[in-house]
Amino acid sequence: MGPDMNDKLRFSLLMESMGNSQYSEIKDFKSDILNSENYQILSYNVVEAREHRSDKAKSVVYAYDHINLNPGNVRECFVLETTINYLALHSFPEYYLNPLAIDPNYQGAINTIGSLIIDYQGVDQSINSIIMDESNTPESKKESVDKYLNECLSDMNIIVRDSLSTLNKRAFQKLTTWKDILFIILNSILFILANTGLFLLLVYPFDSFLALYQKLDPSKIMTYIAFLFPVSTFLYDFFFVFYHSYKAHISESYNYARRFLRRSSSNIYHDMQKGKNDLFDYISGAINSHIPLKDDIKLFSKISSSYIDFSGIMKVDEKSRSKKYRFLKSVCSSLSLFELAFLVFSIIIYALALYFKTAI
Repeated sequence: MGPDMNDKLRFSLLMESMGNSQYSEIKDFKSDILNSENYQILSYNVVEAREHRSDKAKSVVYAYDHINLNPGNVRECFVLETTINYLALHSFPEYYLNPLAIDPNYQGAINTIGSLIIDYQGVDQSINSIIMDESNTPESKKESVDKYLNECLSDMNIIVRDSLSTLNKRAFQKLTTWKDILFIILNSILFILANTGLFLLLVYPFDSFLALYQKLDPSKIMTYIAFLFPVSTFLYDFFFVFYHSYKAHISESYNYARRFLRRSSSNIYHDMQKGKNDLFDYISGAINSHIPLKDDIKLFSKISSSYIDFSGIMKVDEKSRSKKYRFLKSVCSSLSLFELAFLVFSIIIYALALYFKTAI
């Protein structure tokens, strides 16, 4: 929004405060605000901010999602404009990235910790500009950096706490109901019975049944069993193994974390503190040597390099709701029901054939 529009908005706000209605202006103010460059920048930047877990990124996203885009008076228009201008500035990644919580897959525009913006004596400055500053002592620079990194540590500890909290709730791999337990037990029993039945059918067939493989007889039910039962069991085995392998893969970090926490959880917070201290020493060294930082944005991240892969933990529920996982689970469940029905049917027909000593 240009200076002229700002002046007009302020004038209308003054008139409104003096009791003069400005309702006719509100629609124009709203349109100008939503078409402003700052709002377009904010709307673009917030897409990337949603991908990050830092408290500052979440704050930007939350504020954006809760902006009142339908102001009822000039005062609310003024608040809307001020909010958008502030959020637009702080929606850039250098303002909200936490160097201790950078996703290992991050491929954004920021490639160095030196580009991150911190509060330096009441002014927003990049870490690299602070490093190269000639007007202040190294001690004052380190004081500002240490304060910033303490905030990063607190933010990372919240991420850790939230991640550990998910481990104590009903989640992807945690069995809490008798239905969950019964489903896995019955599925395992079915898998064993189906493959045992197929093994016996192929290894110990009686003569009239074996003859069906040499000369097809469409009039006999066992002809269809002889060919369809192996095919159905093969399909069932394939999806059963594939589904459970995929399930184990996406929950690997979750399961490891649960095992680790049984032994020690205090080490996690100690590791976060060590990461912060190491980062402070790293930046302090750059301050002392007057060398700007570069190509190090992921170097001190603890999001997946600590004892626990927090990134993996937080993605478990997301992956368990993915289309691929739900498709595999649905196919596996459907094939289980079909395999169970076909197995029971085959056993009955095979038993009758054995009793009458002829293929039915």
